[in-house]
Amino acid sequence: MSNLTKAEVAQALKHPLRRKLPLTFIPDRLQSPTEAASSLNEPLSAVSYHVKVLAGYKFLLLRAKEQVRGAQKSYYLLNDEVWNSPSVKEFITQHPSMGLD
Repeated sequence: MSNLTKAEVAQALKHPLRRKLPLTFIPDRLQSPTEAASSLNEPLSAVSYHVKVLAGYKFLLLRAKEQVRGAQKSYYLLNDEVWNSPSVKEFITQHPSMGLD
């Protein structure tokens, strides 16, 4: 069960890009920051950073890594348990402009 506090949820979702990122992820499908950056038309460096922040709060789960042309490519999955937790739902309800509901 997700035990994020209201303050942690607010911190995790305070940046506009972190609020948009989950919208690019398809439930039950692994996705890389490269795919998310392409979907959002944002720089890969920014998307990678914010994906790692969301993963740190367990909003996204790192599920696989592979070597691609000398670099490591990571794949993440939405963590439904966190997104459906009462503290996240309450935060989204209180901030309807986020576009996550």
